[in-house]
Amino acid sequence: MALMLLHLIVSVSVIAQKYYSFTAACRCKEHEIKHICRYHGRQEIKVESSEEERTEASVAPSQAQTCQQHTRKASKDIYIEVSPGTYSVTATSEDMVQQTHVVDVSAGQSVDLTFVL
Repeated sequence: MALMLLHLIVSVSVIAQKYYSFTAACRCKEHEIKHICRYHGRQEIKVESSEEERTEASVAPSQAQTCQQHTRKASKDIYIEVSPGTYSVTATSEDMVQQTHVVDVSAGQSVDLTFVL
């Protein structure tokens, strides 16, 4: 039973992640953006809209373009176990933008790195 519940939770999470990865930030409600940023490691994007859902028809053409530019891509979590030491970790986006973090890991320490690409 517990295994079925875990499978269901993972399935729903994957479906939601796919949905929001193709949704423009301006179409999300504020609480949805906060959830994505908090639990899925994405940088929060400030949106001028209120809690009301906005349709593309109610958005000016220049705002619609801005919304399309902020469409999120799916993120990926990677877990790596390493020995204590200093590491340089580089991530590269599909359009070849790179970001590097240098991190000093102590024994038993867990470190979260977030790359905003």
